[in-house]
Amino acid sequence: MSHQQSQTVSGARWIGSEDRGTVLSYSGSILLGSRMTGMTAIALCYTKFGYVMAADGRARNDPAKPDYEPKEDAQKIFGIVGSDKMLAVGLMGEIIKLPDGSFDLVAEIAKQKARLANLNFKNLRAYVDKLGDNLAPIFDQGWKDGILDPWEESDPNDENDDLIARLIFAGYFNHRPQSAHLEFRYRNNKAEPKADNILLSPGQLVLAAPPGIKELIENDPQFSDYRKPTGPDIPIEGARVFVTSWIEACGSSLAVKLIPKCASVGGDTHVAAITPSEGFHWLTPPRSFDESWPQT
Repeated sequence: MSHQQSQTVSGARWIGSEDRGTVLSYSGSILLGSRMTGMTAIALCYTKFGYVMAADGRARNDPAKPDYEPKEDAQKIFGIVGSDKMLAVGLMGEIIKLPDGSFDLVAEIAKQKARLANLNFKNLRAYVDKLGDNLAPIFDQGWKDGILDPWEESDPNDENDDLIARLIFAGYFNHRPQSAHLEFRYRNNKAEPKADNILLSPGQLVLAAPPGIKELIENDPQFSDYRKPTGPDIPIEGARVFVTSWIEACGSSLAVKLIPKCASVGGDTHVAAITPSEGFHWLTPPRSFDESWPQT
């Protein structure tokens, strides 16, 4: 098994072709931006020994009421395990659940996970592509039936203003380390899915968080206590400390002071690892588990 998912490049850029799909490759940390109103921070680190993913626990109970008291122990990381796969998936977005249960993206992903379990896929990207194609109509039907409120732009200058939801996948597919992300954007009056591979070397970070916070954590001396060591030989426990510190930094009072939207990050941090020997397992389990997802 190769410890490096691919050769990295200097700086960040999109590479690939139409038949191969686009790939995000970077020599440093990777930021996956979110809509300014989004409420999540997810941090992923790839190591020689496996992947470690962390997420905060804060989520709005009612998407239509931004000032509503948030839930602090939401589960945002889920395990997908089968004969050909051992994955963690981190979930963030504007439309995840409605309080009355009329729309539940977590439950829909669980249904699709079961439906795809016995199908053969060449790699993680092919699996994620199929998942995206199957999930997109669920959003469209929700708008058609009036279950979901019409999509409204909040900031035309924000490149992520049309971002509905994002899923970050990492783990082993056909015994090979692979990671990818799937996003749904509101375009042409419907949900449009788009998947991309993420190519990582050991010690690299993928961060999905409010815009601007990554640069502050990396460069502002006030965040020095949150900058934990990483590198090509980082062990699983070191990666747990590393990704947890990023989540804590994103939700810190200092972050909120400098970037008010970071107030959307907080609550209980949960952390999962995916290794060849142990598969998906919790390093720091969520305080409460999402009832829509079958726990294994």
